[in-house]
Amino acid sequence: MVPFTFIYGEYNAVFDIQTIETLEGDLPVQAQRLVTEWAAQYQQELLRMPGLE
Repeated sequence: MVPFTFIYGEYNAVFDIQTIETLEGDLPVQAQRLVTEWAAQYQQELLRMPGLE
């Protein structure tokens, strides 16, 4: 599991980069959708970041 945290105002959530699933926390529906779309688009680049290989 490789997590990343997304903070949106008073909300925050932790996502797994490999599955793009929310591990904990919550976000408004629109923010959740934007984060998952962004993570899907950049998933391979995120996984190639130093320290994650």
